[in-house]
Amino acid sequence: MMGHWNIFRHLLGPGLWAGLWLVWIRMAFVSPAQSPLASLLAMLLPLGLGFGLLCWVYALFRRRSLAWLWLLVLLSGWGFWRALLPFPFLRVSAPEGAISFRVLSYNVHVFNVYPHLQTQKPGTTRQMLAWLSQHPAEIVCLQEYYHLESVDSLATIYPLAVRRAYSFQTTRSSPITRPEGYFGLVILSRFPMLKSGDFPLQKQWFQRGVYADLLIGHDTLRVINVHLQSLAIDPHSVLRQETTWNNFYAKWRDLLRVIQRGNQNRASQIGYLKDFVAQSPHPVLITGDFNDLPWTYPYQTLRQTLYNAYENAGNSTGFTFRNGIPFLRIDHQFYDSQLACTKFKTYHDISFSDHSPIEGTYFFLPNALRIGFPSPEGH
Repeated sequence: MMGHWNIFRHLLGPGLWAGLWLVWIRMAFVSPAQSPLASLLAMLLPLGLGFGLLCWVYALFRRRSLAWLWLLVLLSGWGFWRALLPFPFLRVSAPEGAISFRVLSYNVHVFNVYPHLQTQKPGTTRQMLAWLSQHPAEIVCLQEYYHLESVDSLATIYPLAVRRAYSFQTTRSSPITRPEGYFGLVILSRFPMLKSGDFPLQKQWFQRGVYADLLIGHDTLRVINVHLQSLAIDPHSVLRQETTWNNFYAKWRDLLRVIQRGNQNRASQIGYLKDFVAQSPHPVLITGDFNDLPWTYPYQTLRQTLYNAYENAGNSTGFTFRNGIPFLRIDHQFYDSQLACTKFKTYHDISFSDHSPIEGTYFFLPNALRIGFPSPEGH
């Protein structure tokens, strides 16, 4: 009897954690509109992975008979390990004759043109434009892009597109030559644009994405550039605020409300994006600043039907946000199963903006390989 009790006691901890972990994983697939708490808990999933990893290491040294059970618990979160760490052995090489093309995505932070940004990073407007104008990517997608026709140094479409003979597409609701300047999204392409435009990401007219149908060899690719709702939280400001016993609760309550509202807005926007992708007559590649982590609802929603470039071809940590909060990968590239990604790079050394640029290299799979190509769901 005591032997059975000892076995039960040893299995109780891993068993309870396994059950809790499986429920926790499902939080990432629950829309914040249905359960705000689920979306908040999903953001903490890396803590669960870390705890399970520590328990496995402990079991290896102290209770080896349980190590296999903890390993199974960890492997049950395989999809989230894939979102955290790239697996470069899954990379493929482009066959002879295939047309490879690079897609660069960068939140340029309005090229730091505002006075307070110029004070923080003097001279970076010109440096950023120079870096972008010399970059060899065939397709460039920029977020928080800025163009002011009346000021030569801020008429950015000329060095980035016109002088390089790139086609470009911005949101139609905001003409790029308007007197007060253009702010938003842009797609630049060396390939011919067969069709281009914008589409809504929410009911308000001003929140939109842009797309361009590009002719690449004999294939047409729909490139989509998005910038989802930001939390608008300045981490430096939050840390500088004095915290007392009197305002501790109010401070963190307000912060959680801001996070919750951002989660709900992005979940709504991802619904609009998903519908737009479903209506596409061509294979799609989505890139941009998603303002969301890999273990949250928007990311996991897209991951069910599209591949993520970092997961399949990355070779570093992939962190893209540079403004005071480390370890955040919020800029992403998702691609159709008719494409393959041979390389994915995060430019950690480019520090002009509050984001790091990301770049994926792709090619269209031969027709014979497109038939029955496995779905990204569950990969």
